[in-house]
Amino acid sequence: MRIDGRTGAVPRALAAAGAVVVAALGWLLLVVAPASAHDHLLSMTPAAGARVGEVPAEVSLTFDAAVGSLGSSIAVTDPSGTRIDARVPEVTDRTIGVSLSVPSTPLKGTYTVDYRIVSADGHVVSDHEAFEVTTGAAAPPATAAPAAAAAKTSSFLGVHAGHVVLVGAVAALALAYLGFDLLRRRAG
Repeated sequence: MRIDGRTGAVPRALAAAGAVVVAALGWLLLVVAPASAHDHLLSMTPAAGARVGEVPAEVSLTFDAAVGSLGSSIAVTDPSGTRIDARVPEVTDRTIGVSLSVPSTPLKGTYTVDYRIVSADGHVVSDHEAFEVTTGAAAPPATAAPAAAAAKTSSFLGVHAGHVVLVGAVAALALAYLGFDLLRRRAG
């Protein structure tokens, strides 16, 4: 193929652009593969979905890897939506726990445990679980949906949006450079 008296200018430019895109995608796979192995909840006390007779004095969660103490939290709400946790969790290796302020007249119903931890790889993992207390006063009717009904935030794109944007930007810059280089060669 001949362009402006030069042989192979377009195929070389396309090959270079392809090499940049392949390199960027390879980099993305190297970065994202280990990062997608975020900590996972192994167990909760009381167990997720458990039915217990009374409000426990503490809620603890155990993960498959060490939990960072900075930025990690647990919020426990009773069936009326009132927070009953001490707000300062205790982190020990793979376990994060929080003591509960049990009211004199506890409510029966579903208690929600919202958690946010910082994984060993630095990414934030958050979700919610629940357990049920079978004795106590009846909870007042709910007026609004609790925040725990929100969707999980640990989606792939939510966690790796920055990586995807970075790879796209690198590919766009490489293609722009090659386009300008081709125009410069045609003009020169």
